Amino acid sequence: MFDVLHLKLATPLVKGGSFSDGVSFIYKGDKKIQGDIEDGAIDDDIVSIITSKVFDDNGTPIKGVRITINNHKKFGFTYTRIDGEFDIAVNGDNYYDVSYKKEGFITVQRKAKPKSNDFEILNKIVMIPFSPKVTKIDLNKVSELSIAKGDIIEDSDGKREAVLMFQPQTKAKAVLSDGTEVELSNISVRATEFTVGENGLDRMPAELPRNTAYTYAIELSIDEAEEKGATTVKFDKPVFYYLDNFIGFPVGGIVPVGYYDREKGY
Repeated sequence: MFDVLHLKLATPLVKGGSFSDGVSFIYKGDKKIQGDIEDGAIDDDIVSIITSKVFDDNGTPIKGVRITINNHKKFGFTYTRIDGEFDIAVNGDNYYDVSYKKEGFITVQRKAKPKSNDFEILNKIVMIPFSPKVTKIDLNKVSELSIAKGDIIEDSDGKREAVLMFQPQTKAKAVLSDGTEVELSNISVRATEFTVGENGLDRMPAELPRNTAYTYAIELSIDEAEEKGATTVKFDKPVFYYLDNFIGFPVGGIVPVGYYDREKGY
């Protein structure tokens, strides 16, 4: 399917035309597919098209996913079509983080290094919604430890449940993209695991670094911060996280832990 699509796109519109002649309708003209492109952002001589498909966990294509290039606002945006496919034009021979975003789903990113005058076909993406299990926490509680639990997950890897523990009178602030901090007092906490079932790798929020292995990944989110478009949430006291040892690490062993920063792309 991709090959047929790409053959059509790459076919020059005029005899002897260039690669850009065949794909310029994506980023040029009154009916261009790509929106909010800055003037001169796309160089016809080195243009490249990044393309892929987006599905939900049941294998159904997702329409209307907003596709952007992280930290490259000049390239504007596009949306996935009814078949879950998208095409976005960039300048080739550069590294990019492609961002996939749709309301109700967890934002994911994938890396790309497209060649000039060519297509970069990324692996398919599986986007998942936030967990329906939500815990309301009043951070102004004076003496009680507040606990938020995620879904109980059980698959071939084992059984586990994510648990977050908030100390009394913990203060939280949502950090917006412009650096503004908004205090949060009552929060709605969700824990959504990516690494579940046969689609686990395609569901990941980003690609794994080379020195890590696929084991366990989870999205810890606060509805009030998501609604404000916050990039992160800061706490003035440690928030404790507990997870069942379903992987079977030896007692007392060192457990590697990392996190992904969507703003930085790593």
